[in-house]
Amino acid sequence: MRPDFNAIITDPKFSTVIITAYDWTSFADCTTQNFLDSTFYTPSNTAAIELEFTNLANYLKQFTTKTFIITNWEGDNAVYGGAAYSDPNYPQAPANIVGFKKWMLARSAGISAANASNVKFGIEFCNIHSLENLGKPSILNNVIPYVNADYFLYSAYESFNVSANQLATDIDFVRSKLTGFGKNPNALLIGEMGFSKNDWGSAINAADSLQKTINVVVQKQIP
Repeated sequence: MRPDFNAIITDPKFSTVIITAYDWTSFADCTTQNFLDSTFYTPSNTAAIELEFTNLANYLKQFTTKTFIITNWEGDNAVYGGAAYSDPNYPQAPANIVGFKKWMLARSAGISAANASNVKFGIEFCNIHSLENLGKPSILNNVIPYVNADYFLYSAYESFNVSANQLATDIDFVRSKLTGFGKNPNALLIGEMGFSKNDWGSAINAADSLQKTINVVVQKQIP
């Protein structure tokens, strides 16, 4: 474990650590995203991915005072070539989402096999409206219903870039979806939020927007 990572994992100030993790089997060069290729999932490759996540969970379970959530980065943007909002017609997306679902199933199986009570499996998504409104596949609608996860993380720019009130409405929207899929609506987390002073005009504006967003998260009892 790298010293900087280990410093966070062992820091007593952090009771929960969320780790965005990839596996060597499907992303060895940090460029070629084999995890999006549904044909990549031969029995041996699938078993290798599962084993990597089992090994990670087995390593983390020694830190018994902490909870770890192993997740991905913005699934919709991964599937849509980094452009889930701007390029809904991305030609590889329908095929990519099939591969992504297989990747989530392998990750889930690997973490589950470790039987580590303090290591949880999460799925992060980032698009809840614009893809659905165009009849395009999304992580929320086309992956999450079919994969068992402990947490569902919403990288929520589509909501709070509109307003804090929109985020409140959208938390209810996503929780309703999760309920309809037979998932735990209280397993929703906000996976990412942030406000650049350059985008929001000033540090004061950015801080104010962040405070309003945090207030909504607290009011909605997001863990």
